[in-house]
Amino acid sequence: FKKKDVAFIYMYDNTLMGVNITGENLLKYMEWSANYYHTFGKDDLTVSFNPEVRGYNYDMFSGINYSIDISKPSGSRIVDVTIGGKPVDMKKSYKLALNNYRFGTLLSLKLVTMNDKYYDSYTALQDKGRVRDLIIAYTQDVMKGNLTPHVDNNWKLIGTNFETSPYAGQVKDLLKNNTVSLPTSEDGRTLNVKSLTLTELTAAGHIKAVDPVKPAEPVKPADPVK
Repeated sequence: FKKKDVAFIYMYDNTLMGVNITGENLLKYMEWSANYYHTFGKDDLTVSFNPEVRGYNYDMFSGINYSIDISKPSGSRIVDVTIGGKPVDMKKSYKLALNNYRFGTLLSLKLVTMNDKYYDSYTALQDKGRVRDLIIAYTQDVMKGNLTPHVDNNWKLIGTNFETSPYAGQVKDLLKNNTVSLPTSEDGRTLNVKSLTLTELTAAGHIKAVDPVKPAEPVKPADPVK
């Protein structure tokens, strides 16, 4: 890609910040981010997003392994969290990299203070400390122009029924064929604000409900031989 293409990768003039944050407040920050998801219901066939949370306020975290259990209410979804193979220490201070916009968010949430900041790329590098310029410098100077995309697979969504639902494949095909679509918010700024449900899709005739498997009746013991 060309230098001008960096504006498509990162659209804003943010700078890079380094802050110290306790394990307890890190988990609170992660829970704040996980509020982006609606709680997954028993009738739901797709995951959906909270229209009150803009997409740019949803963060994914690197350097930490975790799951987001969307069957649970907001505030109690972050589970199975480890850093370096060890559980997060609530009292320990961890180093967190984020942009200046999100640093302001954490200040407003009272999860960090100004004294927790240990690095500011703009203070250190002035305009060359913008995230876009840092991407260019990293690509040219560190990676020598050779980038190999990869996925960390360090987090996942749990609390859905997709692996066991007999309807998952049908719903996927309906969406791919544009037979049904995912609802958007009224202002059009948030995608996928309501889950497709079994009740709605069967009522519309898009899928046929599968009869639940009935448990086998217990076998009656044979009469004793007289």
